[in-house]
Amino acid sequence: MSEFENKPMLMTTVGLQSLISNCKLMIEKDLKDKLMIGKQAFFEREDDDDEPDFNYSLEDNIAIINIKGTLIHNFTNSFYGFTGYDYITNALNQANNDSNVKGIVLNINSGGGEVSGCDECGLFIENSTKPVWAVANECAASAAYWLACSSSKIYLPKTASVGSVGVVMSHVSYKEMLKQDGIEHTYIYSGNKKVDGNPYNPLTDELKQEYKKELDMIRNLFVGKVAKNRKMANADVMNTEAGMYIGNDAVDIGFADKVGTLKTAISDMKSFLTKSPKKGTTKGASMDNQASQNGDLEQAKRDGAFAERMRIDSILNSEEAKGREAQATNLALKTNMNVAEITSLLSTFPVAQKADAAQANTQDILKSMSVGANAPSVISGQDTNYEKESVVFKAMMKGGK
Repeated sequence: MSEFENKPMLMTTVGLQSLISNCKLMIEKDLKDKLMIGKQAFFEREDDDDEPDFNYSLEDNIAIINIKGTLIHNFTNSFYGFTGYDYITNALNQANNDSNVKGIVLNINSGGGEVSGCDECGLFIENSTKPVWAVANECAASAAYWLACSSSKIYLPKTASVGSVGVVMSHVSYKEMLKQDGIEHTYIYSGNKKVDGNPYNPLTDELKQEYKKELDMIRNLFVGKVAKNRKMANADVMNTEAGMYIGNDAVDIGFADKVGTLKTAISDMKSFLTKSPKKGTTKGASMDNQASQNGDLEQAKRDGAFAERMRIDSILNSEEAKGREAQATNLALKTNMNVAEITSLLSTFPVAQKADAAQANTQDILKSMSVGANAPSVISGQDTNYEKESVVFKAMMKGGK
């Protein structure tokens, strides 16, 4: 359990209790040394001829990826109430490269999991080359809902629930318990913040506020992601206050698209795939039609370039960018985040002194405008920085112990 203490978690309180129970179960089964949760390790399955070759089952050319239990980073399996983000991305990669797969359904029953790895997994879902739908069967909460809302459509049965767009952190102090046993733990350290959050002392009010600020920042990112993908206003998502919504209530608020079971989603996707036009030019298409398509593509590129200029202008001239010019420039030019996401994030940053902000902004603009292999290509309509948002997210998270 110590691996999950003092870490921001995208989970419900029920999910946290499930995490504790699963950790106890693993210890009882003597599996702790095999899982090494939170480290760069994975559970190695024994060779079994009956073991499936893929991380999904296939039904009517639709890949069904099961996402169960606590979601964790750097874990390539789904086992004993845990599912790794790497397991999910591997399954998606397999499905996207499987010619027998025409569509993908995420079959989710999870109370959430770690912040680390969640955004990257969500981006992988968003960038799938094949349609991805999600079913909350029976729960898609917090980190699991982050993944669900990264799909293009969300189903849930009448009794299922989705939501919990919030962040939680747990801290345990053993000071009084050890004191009763006559044990006193002493740290010798250099750097005032080196032992912040240790389990042998209670949290100070100052440290609680620092952790709260970190959680608020992550929540703002989460809210922005949900608002963007579900086409909702940031304020409407924020006003849910991390609440959970069941069945029709989830549809009414905008957190889901349809009340239906896994079978309903599979049936609907099958119909959708049958009606969807195939990619490429139809056989016998005339050269005029092809020229028209090329013209539409060029216009789309121009429209995209104009939209990008408007996005950057809106960010740099927003109220939230005042006194935070350096951060605003970096986020505008180096990420794919939308205006609402960036302005929401900027509001959590301290306002710099005018002289400092102006100097930092000038240097940042010069760096950001340099052309290189990692620069996004607006003209081609391609994004050569596939994981830009994830890099920014990780950079902001590096301050954690």
